[in-house]
Amino acid sequence: MANAIQSLSALAADLTVVLASACGLCNNCGEGCEDGCPAEWVAGCSLCHDLLDDSQTVSIPGYLLEEAGIPVDAKLEAYTDKDSGQITVVEADVQQDITDVPPGILTVLAQSGVCLAELDELIMLEEIVYGK
Repeated sequence: MANAIQSLSALAADLTVVLASACGLCNNCGEGCEDGCPAEWVAGCSLCHDLLDDSQTVSIPGYLLEEAGIPVDAKLEAYTDKDSGQITVVEADVQQDITDVPPGILTVLAQSGVCLAELDELIMLEEIVYGK
């Protein structure tokens, strides 16, 4: 059992490195940073920060989704009409995004300075990431 745990731990580490390499380091959305390391750039990058912010998620009561014919577990998108002030919520075209990544993995990647915006893009485009 100990050998199996060791093998799985090594595999998890290798897969994490491959994923991190595919995403690259955060460069604060091209702004760079005079001080600090990429991990601090993730914290300062508004796009990466917004991806980790749960308050950015659109949430509608289940009975309204049912009335609209939208599955309760569907990802949603919201659009605004500046003239009328109306907000329209629809089922998102893309149903996979960074919110599908376990929080612990996101934390490790963010603390390592990995670009979360690039990870989100890879997921939404359904890109396949290959190792060496």
